[in-house]
Amino acid sequence: DIKKPIYSYFVGNEKSKSNEILKQIKEGKSIALISDAGTPLISDPGEYLVKELIKNNVDIFAIPGPSSVLAALTLSGFDTGKFNFLGFIPKSGKDREKFYHQIKNSEATSVCFTSPKRIKKDLKEFVNLKLENEIVVCREMTKKFETIYRGTASSLKNQISENLKGEITIVIG
Repeated sequence: DIKKPIYSYFVGNEKSKSNEILKQIKEGKSIALISDAGTPLISDPGEYLVKELIKNNVDIFAIPGPSSVLAALTLSGFDTGKFNFLGFIPKSGKDREKFYHQIKNSEATSVCFTSPKRIKKDLKEFVNLKLENEIVVCREMTKKFETIYRGTASSLKNQISENLKGEITIVIG
């Protein structure tokens, strides 16, 4: 129920919109970057804008919103003293290999995102690489249909439906 103008801001228009935003700020307007789900800049656009604002000595204030990363981490039961946020699991190639190598060799809890269409493939890859870590798969964090699955990759791949929908956050112990 925001009574102010709302503008779309996404990866495809980030640079041009950032210039418009900076211009409006220089004209004395206050601007808020908000997200319809999650926290801006956490696997969402906004990083370019923040860097541009810093370069132009604009004061920036953060008001934390819901974050599936922190919500999933805190309910995982894993060590929260040190963790790695790895963004989205890469779809293929060297980046995907590097991602799994990073998890396999990490001594810290890892948090990442995947899509409902790729979760089964990702869990199978964990099994193929003999990653026996305990895993928590969180679906739709802080929303009405929030669901938590716990186990190893081999047990989870059998628990999770092929028709899973929603945002997926994975925590690897």
